[in-house]
Amino acid sequence: MTDINGKWAGTIIYGAGYPDDIMGRELTFELTIHESDGDITGSGRDIAGCGINPSESFIRGFVDGEIISFIKHYKSAGYFDEDGGSLIIENEPSLDITYNGEFNADTNQYEGDWDILIDQVQYGNDTIIYEFTGSWSMRKVS
Repeated sequence: MTDINGKWAGTIIYGAGYPDDIMGRELTFELTIHESDGDITGSGRDIAGCGINPSESFIRGFVDGEIISFIKHYKSAGYFDEDGGSLIIENEPSLDITYNGEFNADTNQYEGDWDILIDQVQYGNDTIIYEFTGSWSMRKVS
């Protein structure tokens, strides 16, 4: 495993919960991560691809051996409009995006899944969860 401190370049791939014309599309991002006793914090920006949110993002989470987990949020909320374009609502914080992953020594990067919990509804004895999901990876650049 590599030192987590520093600059990272990553990619997310949109998955379940998104319309067919969005699923499978990519967004690239950069993060600067700081670690202290396993706790991580950082900030970043979207760089290119589908669904760019131009506002700064922030992360908070942990790293434990090969495992990483963090929550990312943006200063401004970002959504897709009916045409698949980005719709940004300034000064409304985004929903939390939960990232979970593991360091892959073969590819020298973190890889995992992410999700955005939209709503949970109790229906009898069942809980219905509405969420957006996808996969992600990131590689250290400095």
